[in-house]
Amino acid sequence: HLIGLRWDAAPRWWPTRLRRLRRQALACRLEAVFGPAQVSGASALDATAKVLTSAGWRVARGEPWPDIDTIDDLRRLAILHARDDRWAPRTAAWLGDRPGLLTGDVTRSSSTDRDAPVSIGPADDERPDPGAAMQRPPTINSWDWIYATRAVDAVGWYEPDPATSRALVADAVARGARSIIDIGGGASRLVDHLVDLDLERIAVLDISEAGLAVARHRLGARADAVNWIVGDVVDVELDKPYDIWHDRGGFHFLLDDAERRRYVVLAQRTVPVGGIAIVATFADDGPERCSGMPVRRYDPPELAAEFGAGFRLVASRRYLHHTPAGVPQSFQYSTLERVALEPGPHGST
Repeated sequence: HLIGLRWDAAPRWWPTRLRRLRRQALACRLEAVFGPAQVSGASALDATAKVLTSAGWRVARGEPWPDIDTIDDLRRLAILHARDDRWAPRTAAWLGDRPGLLTGDVTRSSSTDRDAPVSIGPADDERPDPGAAMQRPPTINSWDWIYATRAVDAVGWYEPDPATSRALVADAVARGARSIIDIGGGASRLVDHLVDLDLERIAVLDISEAGLAVARHRLGARADAVNWIVGDVVDVELDKPYDIWHDRGGFHFLLDDAERRRYVVLAQRTVPVGGIAIVATFADDGPERCSGMPVRRYDPPELAAEFGAGFRLVASRRYLHHTPAGVPQSFQYSTLERVALEPGPHGST
């Protein structure tokens, strides 16, 4: 079988390192599914479609020659074989029976039952993953790996319109806030709305260079109005204050007490007294895992206790998010005001 594939998940504007990561992720998935086994016929076609779908490809099977790209690829193969036919002898023999590939005289095959259109969309965050047996390379962080193996609009946290965050931020701006940092913003579409608000400074921080690259490209020239920070929130140092600290779904991944303390200390240093932190996590009745990773669930008082005496809970609301697969996920949004710490017995805070 000859299968023509298009993969839009590794666009040409991505940094070279990330494009290489996409290819590595695909290779891992193919190896995990096929291993040393030899398959042929329809089973090979179906198995290939299944694993590529899980990796975020969109696979379309139509006529034997669905697009000119396939013919061009075969011509390049034919040219390589004309120079050296010692490799892939079966492919060389197949090309040898079709000399028209070198001249452009390609005969289209008659329709068969394989010509029936088949469209296979990208796997989403909540469906079984045929490539789950593969291992993430230890040098790659989990979030870059997720963006490398899944379509941006198929991950569980994807929102075409971050309406709740947008409304809470707009309210804070109306009350006088003039700067914001979006923690774990990644490829989120919230920044698309932030650049239209009356804000003097906007920053988006994420551990995934891949996620930030998606958002930057989507904004085009408007991306210059944003400070894009690649870093881990529990390790990074921020050199500017921000009136609004926004985090949708980042804090609940911090399972380690020490990491949560470092997060809160950074928020205290970054948000001036009178500023606010808008923090969304899975609610106490929300999922226990996200993207295969365990999370910590909160109700608003529990979250406020984590933030300590430097913040005061002023508002909260529940929100039911639906993943691209239609799976409901219960969130809670808490708004915490930054307050001055009481001085210690020797004047310390």
